[in-house]
Amino acid sequence: MSRMRIAVIYSILALLGLAIFLAQDAKADAVNGKTVYESMGCVFCHGYQGAGDGLMSAEMDPKPRDFTDAVVMSRISDATMFYNIRNGIKGTAMPAWGLTDTQIGDVIDYVRTFAYDYEITKTICINEPVTVDLEGRKWYYTLDTQYIDISVDDDGATFVPNVKGVRNHFKQTSHKLIRAHIYLTDGDDLYLVVVRVRDCYK
Repeated sequence: MSRMRIAVIYSILALLGLAIFLAQDAKADAVNGKTVYESMGCVFCHGYQGAGDGLMSAEMDPKPRDFTDAVVMSRISDATMFYNIRNGIKGTAMPAWGLTDTQIGDVIDYVRTFAYDYEITKTICINEPVTVDLEGRKWYYTLDTQYIDISVDDDGATFVPNVKGVRNHFKQTSHKLIRAHIYLTDGDDLYLVVVRVRDCYK
């Protein structure tokens, strides 16, 4: 077999491996986040289902955040959640947690799952725009768009990473992941679309 053919085969296998990784890592991060959420004791305040009704919540004022409130959670950015987990929230029982950037990111992934029965998650590389079919639902709110441009039309929502901005951000953090969110409505409920940008090229 020629070297050229071998190189082509290796390239195809590498792209297939990357595609499988990107498809699986969103679920893996949420699973890791669940482990951190439960093992670090978040459940004692926020509860196992994230409703702010943990065993210690009755004595707290203000009450712990209810992560199942879709409207409230649609207004809280990843950056705000990251800061609150890292530094705590003054005037509340929420302490600062000594977690790694990756652990905090995984917890955010997991916490986001409490408020929505319906979620589409796409993971892409820095140079890889993606269009998501909104399945007839209407745009409600857009969150975390500092590094990802989003446009919505009849064909769906198109996410285009700002390559320069994403690369600069990744240089400043050990957690090589950026998310953008779109919240949709069918008139009654809110639905979540998450696009995650990893530190890779396609």
